[in-house]
Amino acid sequence: MSHLPVLVEVVIYIHDSQKGGFTREEVIDSTRLSPEEVDETLNLMIEKGLLKVFGNRFFRTPAFDEIAPKLISIYSDLRGERSIELALRGALSLYSPLREDMLKRAMLDLGFSAEEFDDLLIADLQKGYIRRVRAVHVGKIRSGSRLLPVGFYADLDLDVRPFLEEFLEYYRRIGFIEEIFEEVLLIGRYPPEIARPAREYIKNERVEVRNQLRLSSPPIFTSPPFLSLTSL
Repeated sequence: MSHLPVLVEVVIYIHDSQKGGFTREEVIDSTRLSPEEVDETLNLMIEKGLLKVFGNRFFRTPAFDEIAPKLISIYSDLRGERSIELALRGALSLYSPLREDMLKRAMLDLGFSAEEFDDLLIADLQKGYIRRVRAVHVGKIRSGSRLLPVGFYADLDLDVRPFLEEFLEYYRRIGFIEEIFEEVLLIGRYPPEIARPAREYIKNERVEVRNQLRLSSPPIFTSPPFLSLTSL
């Protein structure tokens, strides 16, 4: 799956191909764009003086050779910024809640810098796309051969002591392994138009991140009664 604009895909193909010319069919086969997309793009480039056509073959012009490297370079920079947006947002859309240090490590492993991660995290927090919440772990209960975590989520500024006492009272009656601690987690709240392409990016192009996050994600409180003191 490509996230490149059609024009950029065609320009990259022409730039990387031999200067002896190429056919419409060769562009379609190489880029896997639709015939309609290729025809529209080639016609536009002819109108702009970037290509000439002789018979069924297209040839680059000096104007193309001047403009193409600049366009590719500019888009490479933009694509780097876009990639971290897709990676971070896809991770939080698929695997919330996540620990910030774990998410940051996953982004660094992809080759993004700590500064890129911090800048995007701050921006998305300010937009309300990401929330920081407290995960209050109370302990574990046994379900068959498994131990399930019990606890609740709460807003950072909420006094959780009354709720913690109520929670402990309930589970002490039914029996559980008491283990109380808190951690701050990140939860993604992206609108569908942002979350959908980001999830697809992680699923289709960043399988290694998907596996890393799946294995190291904090446990979700799944045992009853599930309690959330925040609008997750």
